[in-house]
Amino acid sequence: MKILNVTKDSGALDRLLDEIERDREEVVLIRNHREVARLIPEPGEEDAHSVFADLEGIIGDDTGEAILRGIESLDADLSELKNPWDS
Repeated sequence: MKILNVTKDSGALDRLLDEIERDREEVVLIRNHREVARLIPEPGEEDAHSVFADLEGIIGDDTGEAILRGIESLDADLSELKNPWDS
């Protein structure tokens, strides 16, 4: 965790946000020798493949196949929907 004294370095916000985004690290803001805030990075984006890859070895093959069939069915249903804003 990083600590930034905002009294001494008040122009550092842009650099700080860049650093938080890059390093994915929480930062504590201090003013007058006391903590006033914490900046916490948003969770990173994950695609469906990486999320479901975490399930390997946790769920059985039958369950995995059922999930895959459900996803494929939903994908087929969604592809048939028309855009309501198209003329």
